Amino acid sequence: MIMIKRRITILIIGIICMFMFSSCSGLSSKSVKTNFNKISFTQEKGGLMKVKHSSGYFYGQSLWVANCKEYITLRESASTSADALARMPLYAHVTYIADAPNGFLQVVYNGLTGYALAEYLDEYEPQIAIGQYMVVVKCRESITLRKNPSTKAGEICQIPLGDVVYAVKESANGFYMVEYKGRTGYALASYLSSINGGGQTGSGDYYYGQPLWVVKCKEYITLRASASTSAEALDRIPLYAQVTYIGDARNGFLYVIYDGQSGYALEEYLDEYEPQVAIGQYMTVAYCKQSITLRKKPSTKADEICQIPLGDVVYAIKDAGNGFYMVTYGNKTGYVLSEYLRYS
Repeated sequence: MIMIKRRITILIIGIICMFMFSSCSGLSSKSVKTNFNKISFTQEKGGLMKVKHSSGYFYGQSLWVANCKEYITLRESASTSADALARMPLYAHVTYIADAPNGFLQVVYNGLTGYALAEYLDEYEPQIAIGQYMVVVKCRESITLRKNPSTKAGEICQIPLGDVVYAVKESANGFYMVEYKGRTGYALASYLSSINGGGQTGSGDYYYGQPLWVVKCKEYITLRASASTSAEALDRIPLYAQVTYIGDARNGFLYVIYDGQSGYALEEYLDEYEPQVAIGQYMTVAYCKQSITLRKKPSTKADEICQIPLGDVVYAIKDAGNGFYMVTYGNKTGYVLSEYLRYS
Protein backbone atom coordinates (compact mmCIF):
# COMPACT_ATOMS: atom_id res chain seq x y z
CA MET A 1 0.00 0.00 0.00
CA ILE A 2 2.82 2.39 0.88
CA MET A 3 4.59 1.61 -2.43
CA ILE A 4 1.41 2.44 -4.37
CA LYS A 5 1.08 5.81 -2.61
CA ARG A 6 4.73 6.63 -3.36
CA ARG A 7 4.26 5.77 -7.07
CA ILE A 8 1.15 7.97 -7.28
CA THR A 9 3.04 10.88 -5.63
CA ILE A 10 5.98 10.54 -8.03
CA LEU A 11 3.57 10.42 -10.99
CA ILE A 12 1.83 13.63 -9.87
CA ILE A 13 5.15 15.44 -9.41
CA GLY A 14 6.26 14.33 -12.88
CA ILE A 15 3.08 15.65 -14.48
CA ILE A 16 3.54 19.04 -12.73
CA CYS A 17 7.18 19.28 -13.91
CA MET A 18 6.23 18.40 -17.49
CA PHE A 19 3.56 21.12 -17.45
CA MET A 20 5.99 23.73 -16.11
CA PHE A 21 8.68 22.78 -18.64
CA SER A 22 6.29 22.94 -21.60
CA SER A 23 5.06 26.36 -20.47
CA CYS A 24 8.56 27.78 -20.16
CA SER A 25 9.92 26.25 -23.40
CA GLY A 26 7.21 27.98 -25.40
CA LEU A 27 8.64 31.44 -24.66
CA SER A 28 10.11 33.52 -27.48
CA SER A 29 10.00 37.25 -26.82
CA LYS A 30 7.48 37.17 -23.95
CA SER A 31 8.43 37.87 -20.34
CA VAL A 32 7.97 35.63 -17.32
CA LYS A 33 7.54 37.89 -14.32
CA THR A 34 8.14 36.95 -10.72
CA ASN A 35 7.15 38.79 -7.60
CA PHE A 36 10.71 38.64 -6.32
CA ASN A 37 12.22 42.16 -6.33
CA LYS A 38 10.11 43.04 -9.40
CA ILE A 39 12.50 41.43 -11.87
CA SER A 40 11.36 40.20 -15.30
CA PHE A 41 13.16 37.59 -17.36
CA THR A 42 13.04 37.68 -21.15
CA GLN A 43 14.20 34.73 -23.22
CA GLU A 44 16.13 35.97 -26.22
CA LYS A 45 17.18 34.11 -29.35
CA GLY A 46 19.50 31.20 -28.68
CA GLY A 47 17.91 30.59 -25.28
CA LEU A 48 19.75 33.44 -23.47
CA MET A 49 17.88 35.13 -20.65
CA LYS A 50 17.99 38.92 -20.22
CA VAL A 51 17.26 40.27 -16.73
CA LYS A 52 15.21 43.47 -16.66
CA HIS A 53 14.70 45.32 -13.36
CA SER A 54 11.80 47.48 -12.25
CA SER A 55 13.68 50.60 -13.40
CA GLY A 56 13.40 49.29 -16.94
CA TYR A 57 17.15 48.72 -17.29
CA PHE A 58 18.96 45.41 -17.63
CA TYR A 59 22.24 44.35 -16.10
CA GLY A 60 25.21 45.72 -18.09
CA GLN A 61 23.16 48.35 -19.96
CA SER A 62 24.87 51.59 -20.96
CA LEU A 63 23.54 54.79 -19.40
CA TRP A 64 24.64 58.40 -19.72
CA VAL A 65 24.68 61.30 -17.27
CA ALA A 66 22.01 63.85 -18.22
CA ASN A 67 19.75 66.58 -16.81
CA CYS A 68 22.49 68.27 -14.79
CA LYS A 69 24.64 71.37 -15.23
CA GLU A 70 28.14 69.99 -14.75
CA TYR A 71 28.29 66.63 -12.95
CA ILE A 72 26.57 64.22 -10.58
CA THR A 73 28.04 62.36 -7.62
CA LEU A 74 28.87 58.67 -7.44
CA ARG A 75 28.29 57.68 -3.81
CA GLU A 76 29.36 54.81 -1.58
CA SER A 77 25.78 53.85 -0.71
CA ALA A 78 22.26 54.74 -1.86
CA SER A 79 21.95 57.99 0.06
CA THR A 80 22.61 61.66 -0.72
CA SER A 81 24.53 61.86 2.56
CA ALA A 82 26.82 58.92 1.72
CA ASP A 83 30.51 59.47 1.01
CA ALA A 84 31.31 60.75 -2.50
CA LEU A 85 33.46 58.37 -4.54
CA ALA A 86 33.75 60.42 -7.73
CA ARG A 87 32.23 63.16 -9.84
CA MET A 88 30.65 61.95 -13.07
CA PRO A 89 30.60 64.75 -15.68
CA LEU A 90 27.62 65.60 -17.84
CA TYR A 91 27.40 63.12 -20.78
CA ALA A 92 29.70 60.61 -19.03
CA HIS A 93 29.03 56.92 -19.69
CA VAL A 94 28.20 54.47 -16.87
CA THR A 95 27.19 50.80 -16.72
CA TYR A 96 23.98 49.76 -14.95
CA ILE A 97 24.22 46.99 -12.34
CA ALA A 98 21.02 47.00 -10.28
CA ASP A 99 18.23 49.08 -8.76
CA ALA A 100 18.76 50.54 -5.30
CA PRO A 101 16.60 52.30 -2.70
CA ASN A 102 15.95 56.04 -2.39
CA GLY A 103 15.83 56.64 -6.15
CA PHE A 104 19.39 55.42 -6.71
CA LEU A 105 20.89 52.95 -9.16
CA GLN A 106 24.01 50.86 -8.64
CA VAL A 107 26.38 51.63 -11.51
CA VAL A 108 30.00 51.34 -12.60
CA TYR A 109 31.87 54.49 -13.66
CA ASN A 110 35.47 54.44 -14.83
CA GLY A 111 36.02 51.08 -13.08
CA LEU A 112 34.47 52.28 -9.80
CA THR A 113 31.23 50.80 -8.44
CA GLY A 114 28.82 53.03 -6.55
CA TYR A 115 25.38 54.61 -6.47
CA ALA A 116 23.91 57.47 -8.53
CA LEU A 117 20.49 59.09 -8.66
CA ALA A 118 18.36 57.58 -11.42
CA GLU A 119 16.85 60.95 -12.37
CA TYR A 120 20.24 62.05 -13.75
CA LEU A 121 20.82 58.96 -15.89
CA ASP A 122 19.39 58.23 -19.32
CA GLU A 123 19.48 55.20 -21.60
CA TYR A 124 19.79 57.29 -24.76
CA GLU A 125 23.27 58.39 -25.78
CA PRO A 126 23.33 62.21 -26.08
CA GLN A 127 23.58 63.56 -29.60
CA ILE A 128 26.20 66.26 -29.14
CA ALA A 129 27.17 68.72 -31.83
CA ILE A 130 30.81 68.29 -32.83
CA GLY A 131 32.92 69.29 -35.76
CA GLN A 132 32.23 72.94 -35.00
CA TYR A 133 33.40 75.88 -32.94
CA MET A 134 32.30 76.01 -29.31
CA VAL A 135 32.72 78.64 -26.61
CA VAL A 136 33.92 78.10 -23.01
CA VAL A 137 31.10 78.74 -20.50
CA LYS A 138 29.98 77.96 -16.91
CA CYS A 139 33.38 78.49 -15.29
CA ARG A 140 34.88 81.27 -13.17
CA GLU A 141 38.04 82.01 -15.12
CA SER A 142 39.16 79.09 -17.32
CA ILE A 143 38.96 75.37 -18.01
CA THR A 144 41.77 72.86 -18.42
CA LEU A 145 42.90 71.38 -21.71
CA ARG A 146 44.22 67.92 -20.81
CA LYS A 147 46.40 65.29 -22.47
CA ASN A 148 43.82 62.51 -22.02
CA PRO A 149 40.03 62.39 -21.45
CA SER A 150 40.32 62.27 -17.65
CA THR A 151 40.24 64.85 -14.86
CA LYS A 152 43.43 63.22 -13.57
CA ALA A 153 45.32 63.64 -16.87
CA GLY A 154 48.17 66.12 -17.26
CA GLU A 155 47.42 69.73 -18.13
CA ILE A 156 48.33 71.19 -21.52
CA CYS A 157 47.08 74.72 -20.84
CA GLN A 158 44.19 76.78 -19.49
CA ILE A 159 41.41 78.00 -21.82
CA PRO A 160 39.89 81.27 -20.57
CA LEU A 161 36.16 81.82 -20.11
CA GLY A 162 34.69 83.08 -23.40
CA ASP A 163 37.46 81.71 -25.62
CA VAL A 164 36.56 79.45 -28.53
CA VAL A 165 37.74 75.93 -29.33
CA TYR A 166 37.09 73.62 -32.26
CA ALA A 167 35.37 70.39 -31.17
CA VAL A 168 36.95 67.54 -33.14
CA LYS A 169 35.02 64.59 -31.71
CA GLU A 170 33.31 63.24 -28.63
CA SER A 171 35.62 61.29 -26.34
CA ALA A 172 35.21 59.29 -23.12
CA ASN A 173 34.14 60.35 -19.63
CA GLY A 174 32.25 63.46 -20.72
CA PHE A 175 35.20 64.95 -22.62
CA TYR A 176 35.58 66.36 -26.12
CA MET A 177 38.74 66.24 -28.18
CA VAL A 178 39.29 69.90 -29.10
CA GLU A 179 41.77 72.16 -30.86
CA TYR A 180 42.81 75.41 -29.20
CA LYS A 181 45.44 77.76 -30.64
CA GLY A 182 47.35 75.00 -32.40
CA ARG A 183 47.11 72.56 -29.47
CA THR A 184 44.97 69.44 -29.41
CA GLY A 185 43.70 67.93 -26.18
CA TYR A 186 40.62 67.11 -24.14
CA ALA A 187 38.14 69.41 -22.37
CA LEU A 188 34.99 68.65 -20.37
CA ALA A 189 31.93 68.98 -22.62
CA SER A 190 29.90 70.42 -19.73
CA TYR A 191 31.92 73.65 -20.00
CA LEU A 192 31.43 74.06 -23.77
CA SER A 193 28.46 75.56 -25.57
CA SER A 194 27.61 75.50 -29.25
CA ILE A 195 27.85 78.83 -31.04
CA ASN A 196 24.75 79.73 -33.00
CA GLY A 197 25.26 79.56 -36.73
CA GLY A 198 25.94 76.11 -38.08
CA GLY A 199 26.22 77.06 -41.72
CA GLN A 200 23.43 79.62 -41.71
CA THR A 201 23.82 82.84 -43.61
CA GLY A 202 23.88 86.18 -41.77
CA SER A 203 22.67 89.52 -43.02
CA GLY A 204 26.09 90.11 -44.56
CA ASP A 205 25.73 86.93 -46.63
CA TYR A 206 28.49 85.19 -44.66
CA TYR A 207 28.13 81.62 -43.47
CA TYR A 208 29.14 80.12 -40.15
CA GLY A 209 32.85 79.26 -40.18
CA GLN A 210 33.63 81.36 -43.28
CA PRO A 211 37.12 82.92 -43.39
CA LEU A 212 37.28 86.71 -43.60
CA TRP A 213 40.28 89.03 -43.93
CA VAL A 214 41.10 92.38 -42.37
CA VAL A 215 41.21 95.14 -45.00
CA LYS A 216 40.84 98.94 -45.43
CA CYS A 217 42.87 99.88 -42.38
CA LYS A 218 46.41 101.23 -41.92
CA GLU A 219 47.80 98.76 -39.40
CA TYR A 220 45.15 96.84 -37.44
CA ILE A 221 41.57 96.70 -36.19
CA THR A 222 40.39 95.92 -32.66
CA LEU A 223 38.74 92.73 -31.44
CA ARG A 224 36.33 93.80 -28.70
CA ALA A 225 34.48 92.08 -25.84
CA SER A 226 31.08 93.27 -27.05
CA ALA A 227 29.54 94.92 -30.11
CA SER A 228 30.53 98.49 -29.27
CA THR A 229 33.47 100.75 -30.10
CA SER A 230 33.69 101.57 -26.39
CA ALA A 231 33.86 97.92 -25.31
CA GLU A 232 37.01 96.39 -23.83
CA ALA A 233 39.76 95.66 -26.38
CA LEU A 234 40.66 91.97 -26.41
CA ASP A 235 43.32 92.03 -29.13
CA ARG A 236 44.64 93.80 -32.19
CA ILE A 237 43.97 92.10 -35.51
CA PRO A 238 46.64 93.11 -38.06
CA LEU A 239 45.94 94.19 -41.62
CA TYR A 240 45.44 91.11 -43.88
CA ALA A 241 44.96 88.80 -40.86
CA GLN A 242 42.36 86.05 -41.20
CA VAL A 243 39.38 85.69 -38.85
CA THR A 244 36.50 83.20 -38.75
CA TYR A 245 32.93 84.42 -39.04
CA ILE A 246 30.49 83.11 -36.40
CA GLY A 247 27.47 85.39 -36.60
CA ASP A 248 26.05 88.86 -37.09
CA ALA A 249 25.95 91.40 -34.27
CA ARG A 250 24.52 94.87 -33.71
CA ASN A 251 26.08 98.28 -34.34
CA GLY A 252 27.80 97.19 -37.54
CA PHE A 253 29.85 94.46 -35.81
CA LEU A 254 30.37 90.79 -36.61
CA TYR A 255 31.02 88.03 -34.10
CA VAL A 256 34.34 86.45 -35.14
CA ILE A 257 37.23 84.30 -33.92
CA TYR A 258 40.83 85.46 -34.12
CA ASP A 259 43.75 83.35 -32.93
CA GLY A 260 41.37 81.16 -30.89
CA GLN A 261 39.66 84.08 -29.16
CA SER A 262 36.10 85.12 -29.89
CA GLY A 263 35.00 88.74 -30.00
CA TYR A 264 33.50 91.48 -32.10
CA ALA A 265 34.99 93.36 -35.04
CA LEU A 266 33.57 96.07 -37.31
CA GLU A 267 32.22 94.57 -40.52
CA GLU A 268 33.45 97.49 -42.66
CA TYR A 269 37.05 96.32 -42.11
CA LEU A 270 36.40 92.68 -43.04
CA ASP A 271 36.19 91.13 -46.49
CA GLU A 272 35.41 87.66 -47.79
CA TYR A 273 38.07 87.86 -50.52
CA GLU A 274 41.62 86.99 -49.52
CA PRO A 275 43.85 89.97 -50.28
CA GLN A 276 46.42 89.51 -53.02
CA VAL A 277 49.50 90.86 -51.28
CA ALA A 278 52.66 91.58 -53.22
CA ILE A 279 55.48 89.30 -52.03
CA GLY A 280 58.73 88.04 -53.45
CA GLN A 281 60.30 91.49 -53.17
CA TYR A 282 62.31 93.70 -50.84
CA MET A 283 60.41 95.67 -48.19
CA THR A 284 61.45 98.31 -45.65
CA VAL A 285 60.71 98.30 -41.92
CA ALA A 286 58.41 101.24 -41.13
CA TYR A 287 55.68 102.50 -38.77
CA CYS A 288 57.54 101.53 -35.59
CA LYS A 289 59.54 103.49 -32.98
CA GLN A 290 62.87 101.61 -33.07
CA SER A 291 62.59 98.05 -34.39
CA ILE A 292 60.31 95.08 -35.06
CA THR A 293 60.64 91.45 -33.99
CA LEU A 294 61.65 88.59 -36.28
CA ARG A 295 59.93 85.51 -34.84
CA LYS A 296 60.23 81.74 -35.24
CA LYS A 297 56.54 81.32 -36.05
CA PRO A 298 53.74 83.58 -37.40
CA SER A 299 52.43 84.50 -33.97
CA THR A 300 53.01 87.38 -31.57
CA LYS A 301 53.59 84.76 -28.87
CA ALA A 302 56.32 82.94 -30.81
CA ASP A 303 59.98 83.10 -29.73
CA GLU A 304 62.14 85.98 -30.95
CA ILE A 305 64.99 85.46 -33.41
CA CYS A 306 66.22 89.03 -33.44
CA GLN A 307 65.20 92.70 -33.73
CA ILE A 308 65.08 94.41 -37.14
CA PRO A 309 65.75 98.18 -36.82
CA LEU A 310 63.51 100.86 -38.31
CA GLY A 311 64.57 101.54 -41.91
CA ASP A 312 66.30 98.19 -42.51
CA VAL A 313 65.33 96.07 -45.51
CA VAL A 314 64.00 92.49 -45.56
CA TYR A 315 63.06 90.15 -48.39
CA ALA A 316 59.39 89.05 -48.24
CA ILE A 317 59.12 85.38 -49.19
CA LYS A 318 55.43 84.69 -48.71
CA ASP A 319 52.26 85.61 -46.81
CA ALA A 320 52.19 83.36 -43.69
CA GLY A 321 48.73 84.23 -42.35
CA ASN A 322 47.71 85.96 -39.12
CA GLY A 323 49.06 89.22 -40.53
CA PHE A 324 52.64 87.87 -40.82
CA TYR A 325 55.10 87.57 -43.70
CA MET A 326 57.86 85.03 -43.92
CA VAL A 327 60.97 87.12 -44.57
CA THR A 328 64.71 86.86 -44.87
CA TYR A 329 66.86 89.32 -42.93
CA GLY A 330 70.59 88.89 -43.46
CA ASN A 331 71.12 85.15 -43.14
CA LYS A 332 68.08 84.64 -40.87
CA THR A 333 64.58 83.59 -41.93
CA GLY A 334 61.50 84.12 -39.78
CA TYR A 335 58.21 85.93 -39.49
CA VAL A 336 57.32 89.61 -39.03
CA LEU A 337 54.05 91.51 -38.89
CA SER A 338 53.25 92.84 -42.37
CA GLU A 339 51.77 96.06 -40.96
CA TYR A 340 55.33 97.24 -40.17
CA LEU A 341 56.60 96.75 -43.72
CA ARG A 342 56.28 99.02 -46.73
CA TYR A 343 57.35 98.52 -50.30
CA SER A 344 60.93 99.66 -50.95
